[in-house]
Amino acid sequence: MTKKTYILLHILLFSFSCQNTLTNKDYDKKVTKEFIKQLIESEKKSYQEKSFLSSNCILEQPSWNSFDNKLKLKIEKELGIKDKAFLVFQIDLFQNFLIEKEMIPDINIIKNEEYTEFKQSFNNNEFAYLNKLDRLKCKYGFSSISKPLFNENYDLAIIRFEKICGPLCGGGLISVYEIKKGKWKQKKILDSWIY
Repeated sequence: MTKKTYILLHILLFSFSCQNTLTNKDYDKKVTKEFIKQLIESEKKSYQEKSFLSSNCILEQPSWNSFDNKLKLKIEKELGIKDKAFLVFQIDLFQNFLIEKEMIPDINIIKNEEYTEFKQSFNNNEFAYLNKLDRLKCKYGFSSISKPLFNENYDLAIIRFEKICGPLCGGGLISVYEIKKGKWKQKKILDSWIY
């Protein structure tokens, strides 16, 4: 093989791998949006006011956006991820995830700056957060939803969501979901907590 042929072959391989990554990101974004829409609809129907997602407000950037190696191994095991590169791809998307209005058209999105102010308000005065919630029009506090971490087949996902209604008010859970007949259903709860 000539040097020119060798270089051309590498350029083509690189080009196709880049296109594949872009397609995966687009596909992942599409599945993520559908997952979150289904999750919110399902939670509202099933649990109404008792749902972790019953608030009319949600954080733009999820409160959970990093994790340690122990949790990475748990995610890999629960989702049956075989390809380490795919796990890295999912973590990268996860850490850069922001909620978009088209995912949740009827819910107010709390920007990062507003959330920082909110946290500072209850550090300064334990009841000042009530004024912040009122100003943000978040009657029942607010929710936080992570980006779902998918397996390679996009038929299993792990997601964390929580409700925050004040310094000692709220709770959340981390769950595994499975898609069956086009609908995401909770398969297993990995962790839950109450503040």
